[in-house]
Amino acid sequence: MRSGAVRACVELARRTGAVACFEGSPEMAAFLAPTAAANATDGGGAAARAPLALLRPEQESTVEEIVAFCREHALSLSVLGGGHTCHSAAPGTICVDLRGLNQCAVVGRGRARHAAIRCQGGASLGQIARVAAESNYVVPLGTAPTVGAGAVLMGGVGHLSRLHGMRVANIL
Repeated sequence: MRSGAVRACVELARRTGAVACFEGSPEMAAFLAPTAAANATDGGGAAARAPLALLRPEQESTVEEIVAFCREHALSLSVLGGGHTCHSAAPGTICVDLRGLNQCAVVGRGRARHAAIRCQGGASLGQIARVAAESNYVVPLGTAPTVGAGAVLMGGVGHLSRLHGMRVANIL
């Protein structure tokens, strides 16, 4: 990673309170470990897919600052939602790890057809399903509870798809 970008990234993390880990650090190795273990025969391919830096914001406003930072420094950005795998963390990028921003809530209760679930980008499909079930609602999600909410934007077939359509068709 370019040393100037490293210094700027460290300063960004310090200023915003985002937790940061960098290429080659023990924290980055721990982040990549599950994928490396799952692909033990890939000859170190997980390390080759490591982002330059992984930033974990604790507030939504910090995400905006990270995006602006990447624009200012001409750095590519990748987004990690639920953390199902590290494959969302593209090599050579600044990766925003949204797993700490994972709140979900049902809004519009009492208006059966108009209720919705509002969630942050780090929520998992399992969290979304649990919040819905606690309020006697269902959502047409897939079957992997650890997949992040961002997967909702990519279509999605689940157990309720024949009745309610694909999950992407149910986004407000």
